[in-house]
Amino acid sequence: MSHNKERIQILSEVRRGGELEIPDAITRLQALSARPETPEQEARQDNSNRELHILRTGLETGKVIMDVRLPPLNLLDAAERVGANFAPPYLALIPSDTLQECLSIPGTHKLVDIVQDEKGEQLQIFLE
Repeated sequence: MSHNKERIQILSEVRRGGELEIPDAITRLQALSARPETPEQEARQDNSNRELHILRTGLETGKVIMDVRLPPLNLLDAAERVGANFAPPYLALIPSDTLQECLSIPGTHKLVDIVQDEKGEQLQIFLE
């Protein structure tokens, strides 16, 4: 579990009223701050500035219909936890195992490439 998730868990236990006393929470938070992140957690932090690039183009004209860059992935993770109902529908097209695999490998990866003949469009989603 990442340090941030552990901090949230500790604070939630205090907030719930009595599951954890404040002095105990302070001790746990101090111990957590003193403990180094694991290599896996550090690797996740290195991905914090990567973003998703969604590109829709017309098949016949090649004209760009939509070109959107979503905020860094650490913000997407937070947004997913806070309000999954507000996530763009395109995110549902990305297989989670593919995203997790690509996050562990530096560089640009094409996550989705769909040709929608009925609409005359192509949808591509990249991890950059």
